[in-house]
Amino acid sequence: MARITVEDTVGKVKDRFELVVLSAFRAKDIYAGNKALVERNDNKNPVIAIREIEDDKTSADDLREALVSNYQELNVGSSDVVQESADDADVLEEIKKELMVDTEEDAQDVEKDAEAVASSAGVQIEE
Repeated sequence: MARITVEDTVGKVKDRFELVVLSAFRAKDIYAGNKALVERNDNKNPVIAIREIEDDKTSADDLREALVSNYQELNVGSSDVVQESADDADVLEEIKKELMVDTEEDAQDVEKDAEAVASSAGVQIEE
C-alpha cells in the first residue's frame, strides 16, 4: 500500500488538480514503456508518477512542457480530422434517422403495452 498523500506533493505543483493532470500524464508515459525513476515496490504507475514528482525525479515544469508539446502534436493534423468529421456527418445523420424510426416504433410499442396493462386493470388512459 502506498503511503503518500497529495499534501506531501502539492508543494511541488500549483495545486492538486495540476498534480492529478501531471501525474496522470506521467503514469501513461510509464504504461507506454518508459522506465520508472523510483523503485516500484509493488506500486501502480499512478503512485509511481506521484512519487517521482515528490522525490524531484521528474520536475513539474518538464511534465508541463511534455504535456503541452504532446497536445500540440495532436493538433498538427487537425484539418484532416475536421475533413473526416465533415465526411462522417452524413453517415451520422443517417444513423440518427434510423434511430428516430426505431425510437418512434418503440414508443408506439410501449404505448400499446401500457394500454393493454391499463385495460386489464380496468383503468382508462387519457391522451
